Amino acid sequence: MNDEEFQAALNDPKNAVQLDAASSRAIWNWIIDDGLAPHADLIARIISSGDIACVFFNVHEANLSAAQTLGFTGEGSVLRMSNAVRKRFVERLRATGDTVTVNWLERKARNRIFLMVELASFLINVEPGKGIQLEPGSLQTLLVSGN
Repeated sequence: MNDEEFQAALNDPKNAVQLDAASSRAIWNWIIDDGLAPHADLIARIISSGDIACVFFNVHEANLSAAQTLGFTGEGSVLRMSNAVRKRFVERLRATGDTVTVNWLERKARNRIFLMVELASFLINVEPGKGIQLEPGSLQTLLVSGN
C-alpha cells in the first residue's frame, strides 16, 4: 500500500460504517484527521511491508504504561511493532482472555494499525476500496493500563 492508497482509504466514506451515532462519527473523524492522516506516509510504509503500525494519539495518562510496553517513549506517534513486542503483547493478552486481539496480532496480514487513543485501543484493518475497518469484535476490548 502506498501513500496515495492509504490517503484514499482514510477518505473512504465507508470508514465510519460501524460507528453510526453522530458523536461516534465526530470522534472517528477526529481520529482520522488528527491522529492518522498527519502520519499517512509513515503508516503506509509500515503496513505495506506486512508489519503492524502502532499509532499513539492523545494517549491518556492512565494508559501510558500500556503504551510504553509497546515501545512508546513519548517521542513520535508512530512506530513499527517489532516481533518481540508483538509476542510479549500476545502473551499478556492471552492471559486476559482477549482472543480477538490475540488472533489479530498473530494473523499474517498486511495493512494493520494498532491505535491507542485516550483510554482506548483500536484494531484497524485498511483495505483499498473498503477504507478503514475496525476488526470485527474488537470494540468490546478497552485496553487500560493495569487491566
